[in-house]
Amino acid sequence: MVGIVIATHGQLAAGLLDAAELIMGEQAQVATLGLHHGDDVAAFGQALVRAAKSVSTGDGVLVLTDLFGASPNNQAATARTALTGIPYALLTGVNLPMLLTAFNERLLGNDLITMKQAVLTAGQTGIKDFFIELAKQ
Repeated sequence: MVGIVIATHGQLAAGLLDAAELIMGEQAQVATLGLHHGDDVAAFGQALVRAAKSVSTGDGVLVLTDLFGASPNNQAATARTALTGIPYALLTGVNLPMLLTAFNERLLGNDLITMKQAVLTAGQTGIKDFFIELAKQ
């Protein structure tokens, strides 16, 4: 099973997991990390490495972060070097459709590469203008 780490600013990671589990039920092999005001960024990176190792079962780890180029994302990118031997993918811009897709891909038994592509697509297509979509009906 592919492990999942959600790393964001503040409580966003925990909130996303809470919402996803409300919809899909409790999930295994998932960890959340939140970077808060005043936190040591290097310590956050170390915690991210520990979280990735804790959810890894040998099938890889998908890390989802909130903002490209921000500290959680940068620490996740850097963490890869400490996780040699663990297949590792990193996507940014995490949203609820992405997380739900990741959980669904795991249920289907898909590998990390397939999961990553499906999650990326879900993130891109999950953003819609309600009234434009309504007009298509």
